[in-house]
Order: sequence, then structure tokens, then C-alpha cells
Amino acid sequence: IIAILFSVLLNVPFDFLCIIYFLIQLLFSITNFLYFFLILKPELFPQFKSYSGKLAIVLIKKGLYFFGIHIVNLLGSVADMFIINHFLGVKEVGIYSIFLRLIQLISTPAQVIIEPIGPAINESLLGNDIKWVNNFMNKLLLLTGIYTIITFFFLIILNPFILSLWG
Repeated sequence: IIAILFSVLLNVPFDFLCIIYFLIQLLFSITNFLYFFLILKPELFPQFKSYSGKLAIVLIKKGLYFFGIHIVNLLGSVADMFIINHFLGVKEVGIYSIFLRLIQLISTPAQVIIEPIGPAINESLLGNDIKWVNNFMNKLLLLTGIYTIITFFFLIILNPFILSLWG
């Protein structure tokens, strides 16, 4: 959204802003990698002597599995718009898009909290601390469930107001 606003207000080509956006994400990813492996946990820095062909094949298979999941997710997120447009019309696609974005906005804080915790969960699983992982996941599921229910009710209550903003 910010890129679109800058593109319109500053008369900057949108494709240029998209490139800048992805370069910023790349910069943050590299910075995060370097900070973690050079400052926090230098003993975990990837080394070529630790390379294993069997492990690489397992990782590639898992990567292809997640790639397939992302492709199906992408097709699902694009197909819904075409289906709604075909059966209900363009106006309904706009309304659907508004609420889809709001639902995505609701899930973002949960994703921001969950994503950095992944390494801690993996470390606990490697240490066979299954009890901690189960306890943590149950608490996390409860908190995200409560958060989702509360925000869902706010969406239901504010539904007419939100639609009136988009005229």
C-alpha cells in the first residue's frame, strides 16, 4: 500500500518501488543472517565440511514440498477472485478483497509472533523437550484463538462502517 501511495504521490514508477521493496527485504534477511551467525551463535555458522549429500537430498525434498504448498496457496488465492467475478460480478470482488485484506491484517500479528519462535521450537525438538513444545503450542493456540475470535467480532460489528468507507 505504501509503495502504491509513493508511486502516485511522487510520480515514481511502481515497478521501481517494487524493486526497492524487495531489495529492502533482502537487506533485512542478510542482516538477520549475519547478526545471528556472526554475533549471536557463531558456532552454528554453516560450514562446507558439514555438508552431507543425503541431508541435502532430504532438504531439497522438503523444500519442494513447501514450494508445492505455496503454489497451491497462490492458485487458491488467485482462483477465488476469478470465481467470484465470474459468478457474482466485479463489485463483489471489490467487497471480497476489502475483507480479505482485513482478515490478512488480523493474522499478521500472530505470524509476526510465531515466526521468530520457530528456531526455539526446533531447538527444543532437537533436545527432545517435547513437553515444553506441547505446552508452548497449546498456550499459543489458545492466545491466537482468543485474538482471532475478538477481532472477528469486531469485524462483524464494524462491517457496515468498513464498507461505507469504500463507498
